[in-house]
Amino acid sequence: MTEKVQSPCQDVCYMEDGVCTTCGMTAEESNTWYRLNEEDRRKIVDRLAALEKAKKDAEGN
Repeated sequence: MTEKVQSPCQDVCYMEDGVCTTCGMTAEESNTWYRLNEEDRRKIVDRLAALEKAKKDAEGN
């Protein structure tokens, strides 16, 4: 059995240009998370992880 994908939401939303500056989800992703299947949730989490990695790489960490 596969593990459920946990929401990256931190329950502290600060939206800027349609993206939460806390977790990185778009407003649409955040508003529809509860309706998404596990595959679509995984895609979001993977996208956010890639963005975080790219950010850290750009900072030289």
